[in-house]
Amino acid sequence: MRNPPKDKTKSMHHTVPKFYLKGFKDDNGHITIWDRNNGTLRRKALKYASASPGYYTVLNKQKNESDMVENFYNRIESNAKPIIERMSCIFPQIPSFNSEERMAMSIYLTTQFVRTKQNRRKSQLLNDYAYKLQKIASLSNQRKPLSKEQMSFIQNPHAIGELKLPQDIFILRELKFSKEFIPIFYCRQWAIITFDKPRLITSDTPIALLSDSEQHPVGLANAPEYWFPLDDKHLLILSEPLCPYAFKPSSVINYVDIEKYYFGGPSLYDMANSLQLQNCCMEAYGEKELLEKYEGFSLPTRKPFTTSANTVLDSYYASNNLGWEPTSGHDTTELTI
Repeated sequence: MRNPPKDKTKSMHHTVPKFYLKGFKDDNGHITIWDRNNGTLRRKALKYASASPGYYTVLNKQKNESDMVENFYNRIESNAKPIIERMSCIFPQIPSFNSEERMAMSIYLTTQFVRTKQNRRKSQLLNDYAYKLQKIASLSNQRKPLSKEQMSFIQNPHAIGELKLPQDIFILRELKFSKEFIPIFYCRQWAIITFDKPRLITSDTPIALLSDSEQHPVGLANAPEYWFPLDDKHLLILSEPLCPYAFKPSSVINYVDIEKYYFGGPSLYDMANSLQLQNCCMEAYGEKELLEKYEGFSLPTRKPFTTSANTVLDSYYASNNLGWEPTSGHDTTELTI
């Protein structure tokens, strides 16, 4: 008799898959974590790395908690796992155009991009920002005198707290966006850079968008390149048709063969690791020997978004002390003004 399926609504849900993180563990099976806020290093079991309880749990039509989204992501990971293994073996293979493997890997990449804690927290804050901006505009345009509470809100809109919406809304939005983003990954040029030994780290936001200018931030649609470490020895680069490196589309390149194109600048793996540190939400992962050089080196929490104004409303979201752990639950917190 078959056992009933395990209920995973309260279990630890990985925002970065456990099978993927295994590619960055040391010989003893441990993974070392670098903390963005204080630069400290610590070891952690893979089960708890980049995971939160019930992160993908939604309510079904009967208003009961369901693990359907967690199971959906598990299927995507199962389809991508053998492909990533072939892309990061001794003789890497890149999925060809018009193949099921390339589509499966593109789906994996797009879901990995949208399912992170960083992306969800940003969505939550954008909703809070839009809600309060609309309330300020509404109060400013009304004809009757404002109450003391309303005047206080305009002066400090965050004193009443933060708008909290059910996590179900953001989960469904993540799924919707991931479907729309698939062509962005599928149609790029794919190249794998191989290294002679473990040199790469990853993070809780492993798909890094490469910008060609610090003055012009990029998003998913306009990034010149995406860098994604497949494991500690293989770096996947998705670039534009005009590739800035001296290799053809869908190529596997040994790093030793392209070192000469960097003219004494930072090594390619240092660039990749720096991107992971700068891009991460809270943590970076890898072997201890690779992360030790960053020990004690902390970075401010990433700003969720920036605006041209410099008001009380905007400064709240641009604060370097902003906490990035997403709010959870299926309830809505009403903000009365």
